[in-house]
Amino acid sequence: NLGYRLPIRANDKLYHAAVVFNTALGGGIHSRLFLNVREKHSLCYYISSQYDPFKGFMFIYSGIDKDRVDLALKVIDEQLLDLQTNKLKEAELNLSKQTLINRFKELEDAQNQSLEALYTRHLLNNKKTLEERIAKIESVTSAEVVEVANLVKKDILYILAPEDNK
Repeated sequence: NLGYRLPIRANDKLYHAAVVFNTALGGGIHSRLFLNVREKHSLCYYISSQYDPFKGFMFIYSGIDKDRVDLALKVIDEQLLDLQTNKLKEAELNLSKQTLINRFKELEDAQNQSLEALYTRHLLNNKKTLEERIAKIESVTSAEVVEVANLVKKDILYILAPEDNK
């Protein structure tokens, strides 16, 4: 588990860009972490990132072979660095946006999730309709995603591994 500080909260100007950034980094099967750490380098069983806009944190969760942790950390760092220094490719940006839009629409169909999302929006005094939330996601630019990526600071690394029985 890797913990990062991402000082963008739910009502900040860059909030929607932070959500798109997280999705592009590790929020789906199209994400950089999934494609590069898991698929290309076969370094883990699973990998994803999660953004918490209430606390200003982002986490990367992964199941990595304990003998390959250093290489996995290197590849993860490379993915973040690439997002900090290069614009997100148009296809990646569009896939990330579409992933989020599909999740918004799915929430409308799932009663428990819909209720939880409604409660969260109420707590944040967010009265935006589904169409308005989709428009916010669609308006995010690649440059804004890079801006968000440059605010990310690694804070903690936690590795849970069995003890060697030597």
